[in-house]
Amino acid sequence: ATKQDMKVEVEQRGELLVVALRREGKPYSNLNATFGQVWSWAEASDILMRLEGIYGIPLDDPMSVPENELRYDACLAFGVTTAPEPFRILRLPAGDYARVRHSGSYDGLEAATQALVGDWLLRSGHEPADFPVVHQFINDPDHTPVAELVTDALIWIRRDSATCKDPAVTRVAAYVRKTRFSGGPIETWI
Repeated sequence: ATKQDMKVEVEQRGELLVVALRREGKPYSNLNATFGQVWSWAEASDILMRLEGIYGIPLDDPMSVPENELRYDACLAFGVTTAPEPFRILRLPAGDYARVRHSGSYDGLEAATQALVGDWLLRSGHEPADFPVVHQFINDPDHTPVAELVTDALIWIRRDSATCKDPAVTRVAAYVRKTRFSGGPIETWI
């Protein structure tokens, strides 16, 4: 989605537990091997049939963080509460999420994410909650042609953020304001 045709919806989502494996020091591309490790563990643990969704959490902004410092959590949701090392259980919190849908190659996913965070969020009047962007992969890339891939970029937003006085929100908002996204600093938009 480009800034011109980007359609953002705000939706309420329930809490979700995911099994995550972190990858560090590489770009947000070629993640199949990392997701494959989680998939293989789930298959060996006989829980693959309980798959509820495929998620990715890019923990850093690749526009402002050096590639060798990027961190990414490859996640599969099974509803389980334990997993062996090197896997971790993460909680994707319930709440209101802004969502933009990206269709096609994952090569365009970062641009959609940057447009959501660096354009829409900054102009929406919403404040981000203290949680990174989440990508929900709607279909399986192993069984879907590239042109038909669908991915949602999600950002958790504070409910009633226009009047929120929470110090944690203020810190996150300050981070968003000083972080350079592809759309430029917030001062460009306000």
